Amino acid sequence: MSKRINQRHHDFMIKYMVSQLLNAGFSKICADIPGHKKPIPIKFQSSAYYPDVYAEKDMKKILVEVETDDSINEDHTEFEWMALNQYKKSNNAELIFVAPGISRQKLTLRAYELGIEDFMFVGV
Repeated sequence: MSKRINQRHHDFMIKYMVSQLLNAGFSKICADIPGHKKPIPIKFQSSAYYPDVYAEKDMKKILVEVETDDSINEDHTEFEWMALNQYKKSNNAELIFVAPGISRQKLTLRAYELGIEDFMFVGV
């Protein structure tokens, strides 16, 4: 699959998660796609990373990261996941990985390699 097709699929999945969070009653939603406010930057090792979706409802915080098969093993992905995991732990947030076309086993193995054990998986 080409990177262009993967980017469209990636953006579609972000829109899907925004709609799911809206349906779940979240009103403060930021998404890294045109037409939405950009999510909060998460600092990690002198860099800033942005989740694909950031949402809040009452005291609940949600971070959503969409990965495609060609991005799961990139260096950028490693640092981004570690940044999101650090934020999750220090802010009592939930981390959701959305992985179209990636098996739960493959994503879980990659997450465990990076020390990430507490997350939700949405496979589509």
